[in-house]
Amino acid sequence: MAIATDADPPGADTSAPAPAVNRTPDVTSPGLYLDGIPHDRFTEMRATPGLPWHPYGADGFWAVTRHDDVREVSRNPGVFSSGMGHTNLWDLEADALEARRSIIDTDTPEHTDHRTPTHRITTGCGGS
Repeated sequence: MAIATDADPPGADTSAPAPAVNRTPDVTSPGLYLDGIPHDRFTEMRATPGLPWHPYGADGFWAVTRHDDVREVSRNPGVFSSGMGHTNLWDLEADALEARRSIIDTDTPEHTDHRTPTHRITTGCGGS
């Protein structure tokens, strides 16, 4: 099992306040998913206070697994970004990143521009 340390994650912006970093169970190994989603590992992450940093290769990612954390991260694009490097675990060339860009790989204001036309339909707040 890969374990994160309490040190700042690689490339972290240490000038901005960051959530606490905790030990994180591995959820990236493909073999973990052969028999389905490893719910026990996600449950463990959700039960641990703070926002876990998950090491991955020479870098890593924030494992945002709780609803309140998703809301907080979504409201702080200056600290957390889906548009920088996208949401892939593997590196892609810049042209491939751009070609594969979807709404989940964008930050405000571009994300809002894409989301607004479909908001009423996808949330059940009207539309046909």
